[in-house]
Amino acid sequence: MKLDMGIYLKEHIYKNGLKSQELAQIVLDKVGDKLIIADSAEPRLIHEVKQRGCNIKPTKKAPGSVIAGINFMLDYELIIDPNSIGLIKELNNYMWSDKKSGTPVDNYNHYIDAARYAIQYQLEKKKTNYASSIL
Repeated sequence: MKLDMGIYLKEHIYKNGLKSQELAQIVLDKVGDKLIIADSAEPRLIHEVKQRGCNIKPTKKAPGSVIAGINFMLDYELIIDPNSIGLIKELNNYMWSDKKSGTPVDNYNHYIDAARYAIQYQLEKKKTNYASSIL
C-alpha cells in the first residue's frame, strides 16, 4: 500500500446539458490552458471544445480500467478540497451494481471517473518519462 502518498483532488465544474461553446468558455474561465483529460466516449465534443481553444485530450480506456483505476486510487490517501461537494458525495456513496464485472452504480461515479482519468493520465505520463530517461 502507498498510503504515505497523497492524491489531491479538487472539483472545478460539473454541469449537464452544456453546448460545446458553453463548456469551452467555462473550462477556459476556470482552468485556462491547463490540460483537461476527457472521457473518450465523446470524440465529437472533445474535438469541438479543442477547436474553441481548450487544452483537452481523450483518456485511454483499457479493458478493466474501472476496477484497476478504483483499486489504484484506494492505494493512496485521497486529499479532497473541502469545497468539492459533489466529489465528496460520490466518494461517500460509491457502490457497485456488480463488483465482479466492474459495473458501478451510475448515480455516483461521474466525478470519480473524471478523477480516475486524470490520475491514470498522470501515471502513464510519469511511466513514459521514467522509461525514456533510463534508456
